[in-house]
Amino acid sequence: MIACEIVGARGPYSVFVHGWLRAGSAYEPLKSIAQQREERWILADLRGYGRSRADTGLYTVEEAASDLVKLVDALRIPTARWIGHSMGGLIIQKVAEIAPERVLSLVGIAPVPVSGIALDSRAQRVYEAACGDPETRRRILNHLTAGILFEPSLENWLAASLRETVPAALTAYLHSWGRRAEAIPPAHPSAIPMTLLVGTRDPAITQALIEEEFVPRYARLDIHRIDAAGHFPIEERRDAVQAYLTQPNGMLQGQ
Repeated sequence: MIACEIVGARGPYSVFVHGWLRAGSAYEPLKSIAQQREERWILADLRGYGRSRADTGLYTVEEAASDLVKLVDALRIPTARWIGHSMGGLIIQKVAEIAPERVLSLVGIAPVPVSGIALDSRAQRVYEAACGDPETRRRILNHLTAGILFEPSLENWLAASLRETVPAALTAYLHSWGRRAEAIPPAHPSAIPMTLLVGTRDPAITQALIEEEFVPRYARLDIHRIDAAGHFPIEERRDAVQAYLTQPNGMLQGQ
């Protein structure tokens, strides 16, 4: 079973799934919310990350979704809100496909769509290099962020990324999400509520992508724009993410 941290002793469950370059510790700055709101948060570490670094496998988003369902089974969690950043946002959608009865709602923080992201050959080479090279990871962060605020410091974030990840796992996950599968519109939009938290300066999760990939797929879709943020809202606009998570039912006031 993959590893996780459980935060909080009572209340409803939320499962947090990290992105491509960080483990579950990326959600560390938000953990106090669980105690404040009497919620139970499950911060998962996928295979090849954090406390699951030694867990080998195929390192695909499908395998990750299956592992997460097994995790909530083992923890006897009947249903939960599922929250995922970037690649994690894709993985929680896969969970909803294979085990919709376990999903109360989805929250995608700059989420990759179900069909993946079509990286061109140049971007593919850059991202593959980043699996083992810290300076290339820095280049990717500089491209994907708004360049206004990043907290913790970029150096500390990159150091954590290097500690928490296995290059071979990063490469395999990249090949799983960094390509465009055939986008087949669903016969019927999902009735599971889906919320997108998207930075207004995110070059990856654009309005065109949202219209093409998310609008047809979710009948109950809410889109929350986060000003002055790129692809990493937790690090760039933590206050906005905290505002979302601390409102009743995880909704921003007035939305």
